[in-house]
Amino acid sequence: MRTTIAYVNAVTAAVLLTLGGAATAQVGPGSLQGRYGFSASGTCLGSPSGFYPNNVAIEPSSVSSNVAHGVFTFERDGKGSASIVQTQLNLPPLSSAALAAFSSSANITFNFKYELAPGGAMTVNVDLETYAATYLTGPLAGFRGTFVTTGLAETWDLSGTYSNDRKTLLLNSGNTVSLSRLSNGSLTLDTYVICQIGRVLTRLTP
Repeated sequence: MRTTIAYVNAVTAAVLLTLGGAATAQVGPGSLQGRYGFSASGTCLGSPSGFYPNNVAIEPSSVSSNVAHGVFTFERDGKGSASIVQTQLNLPPLSSAALAAFSSSANITFNFKYELAPGGAMTVNVDLETYAATYLTGPLAGFRGTFVTTGLAETWDLSGTYSNDRKTLLLNSGNTVSLSRLSNGSLTLDTYVICQIGRVLTRLTP
């Protein structure tokens, strides 16, 4: 009987250790796998001359309001990619090439790294060197969008939370100042931007 009890206790301890290891593996880099559909809305503040240290735009400044949907794909190695369709309203003065308010749309892709923390917190670091936008409509049709990272922010750092079952993710942008570059080959428009965008992601695949 004692041998049986000892055996049962040993098996129970092994199971608990295994479960504990599995629970630990659910946080940190590489804790998600699959495709998450999302919708997003937000606003970007822009200035060709940049921002003061307290994030006040150096005039002239402009504002764009945007909505987006798409897919974030998470890999277990802590990396991922995103494919996005975005539409936006741009209020003047965006640049000397656009003196009136206008709307536009674009297809956007980028890569990212992510990490889950205990207690439901998570971060996503968007690699701005991989960011690529192709504008489809409006005065910017034919332009391509990238970010200049030399001496500037190399990532957009998103923070948020995840549900216990990992089926829902909530992400918000911070106050990172970055340099957006739009070009159609003959004209280049550089604008410093701060974007605040909220995203709700729902798992599409396990």
